[in-house]
Amino acid sequence: MHSAQQATLYILSSRAGGGVAAGAFGPGHAKLGTRGYRLRTSSNNFAFLEAHAAQLIRLTALAAHYFPTDANTCLFKLRQFAELLAQDVAARAGLYTSFEEPFTELLGRLSRSGYGTAERPEDFLDAFTRFVKENVNQIAALKIVVQRPRELTREQLRELRLELDAKGFTDAKLRRAWADAKNQDIAASIIGYVRQAALGDPLIPYDRCN
Repeated sequence: MHSAQQATLYILSSRAGGGVAAGAFGPGHAKLGTRGYRLRTSSNNFAFLEAHAAQLIRLTALAAHYFPTDANTCLFKLRQFAELLAQDVAARAGLYTSFEEPFTELLGRLSRSGYGTAERPEDFLDAFTRFVKENVNQIAALKIVVQRPRELTREQLRELRLELDAKGFTDAKLRRAWADAKNQDIAASIIGYVRQAALGDPLIPYDRCN
């Protein structure tokens, strides 16, 4: 059985707390096992998930059902939804270990997974700095950014982005790593990140670079 399926069955059988039975649902509705009535999911705000993960849509349908009358159960179903969604994402990314892993630990591992082989954002930034310094004389666009940034053409910038993306150093990852490591959310350009890594220049927002 697929690890994500195991996680689904565990949540629905062991944590449901409201009579939800795995396999007790038909298309277009969720059945509340202990009360004998059905809940339609067609108007559920998360209905688009049904084609991808039926158990997710069922949990949101239950949360929507309980929302007007039972806030505690509604929140519990949303918590189940969040746990199952995180486990499914981890399984698809090859990061799933066991349904016994605490939710907070799983979220922590998922949040760190965006840094490739680096464990911490600081490690990711260090790897980027090493790459820039080791390749500044090998990649023409890098050399121009470091020495003559105003001469950089659009084509050279595009090539530089492709080169960095191939190594996992995308704009989004660099910005996130900088924010996590420095506690500074700066919308800098890739030119700014390169010059900061190579020369130690202060990182400034791209809208202040001109």
